[in-house]
Amino acid sequence: LEHEFLQTTGDQAVRLLEPLYRCDLRAAAKAVTVPVRGLDTDLHPHAADINRKYFADYDHVTIAGFGHYPMLECPDPFTSALRSLLGRTTA
Repeated sequence: LEHEFLQTTGDQAVRLLEPLYRCDLRAAAKAVTVPVRGLDTDLHPHAADINRKYFADYDHVTIAGFGHYPMLECPDPFTSALRSLLGRTTA
């Protein structure tokens, strides 16, 4: 994945990301009618309380001690956390 990022020019990145800054993400989130689940690490703060304001059914799990790509850095803890999260969704 890092190789792909390094191949992207700044101009390409701006064109790819620009639509995200034009979209009303709050309105889009409020329109979501399915459960939304997040799986992250403690690398960056996670605003679960804010997500719960906009998604009707939101839950998340945080894996401590890993970076931006937990599925690559710690596949076993990632898979375990994902299964736990999905199990709570269907219960």
